[in-house]
Amino acid sequence: GLRDQMRRSAVSIMSNIAEGFESRTRPLFIDYLGRAKGSAGELRAQAYVALDAGYVDVAIFEALCSQAIKCSRQLSNLMWSRRPAASVSEDGDVIYDIYQTDLRDAQNVALPRLTHLIPPYPPYPPGTNNDKKRKT
Repeated sequence: GLRDQMRRSAVSIMSNIAEGFESRTRPLFIDYLGRAKGSAGELRAQAYVALDAGYVDVAIFEALCSQAIKCSRQLSNLMWSRRPAASVSEDGDVIYDIYQTDLRDAQNVALPRLTHLIPPYPPYPPGTNNDKKRKT
């Protein structure tokens, strides 16, 4: 359900960063950082659904959204720092070096851990008889 979807989104952030870094090319790394940023946005949207459905209280929602926003900003900053180096040709044209692969400094980027904020078993909506399905 929603809980599993939220966990997949949180894990997807980390996985896309790792996969992009391992690609060892700047354009792919930036592309995967964009995918990771998209997963952070997806997690934030799912947090709103969880709040509206009564699965999480306001404190958990605010903590989760705060971490997801922080993660998204850090990813934006990392994408910006990895943008192609530009130079100007003799004709005045801008030339981008998109194949520069110096990604060593990206290894030390610390992103917030999000999975611990997702409750293990959200309550079922009121009026449903799903208590037997809930694992304890």
